[in-house]
Amino acid sequence: MWISVLAPFHELNLLAGPGDDGVTAASNVMKTFHFSFGIFTSKTLLIALVSSNTLWCGTLGILEGKARDKATREPLPTVNVLIVGTTYGATTDAQGNYRINNLRAGLYSVRFSILGYKTVVIEKVTVIPDVRTELNADLEQSAIELEPVIIRY
Repeated sequence: MWISVLAPFHELNLLAGPGDDGVTAASNVMKTFHFSFGIFTSKTLLIALVSSNTLWCGTLGILEGKARDKATREPLPTVNVLIVGTTYGATTDAQGNYRINNLRAGLYSVRFSILGYKTVVIEKVTVIPDVRTELNADLEQSAIELEPVIIRY
């Protein structure tokens, strides 16, 4: 970049003194300018990196993982995965995978539930900004007992 800045000075011979050719004068100025410009660029670059890192630093993360049958280790489709106390949640796909995007960084309790299995709640799940947090759950089968329905004729 400094060459393009000095090129007009060299072409116009604005820096040439008596008895100097424009190349020598431009070369001397280029060394001085490059040194001071280099320091200026380092400071500016450092400030730019720090402020851009702060500006672009995210506050949202992703929670993803898999739900499986505890006994068979088979993936469980249609498991409801809910972040307790929020409206965020997802349902597992045919391979048992889920993903919840745009979660604010923090600690959460995550509930996995499906009919025919015991509900699992995993507490103190940490979501980190700009990171995919993996959380897998193994659900245990349970019997569904309903009260008898009496039909009278």
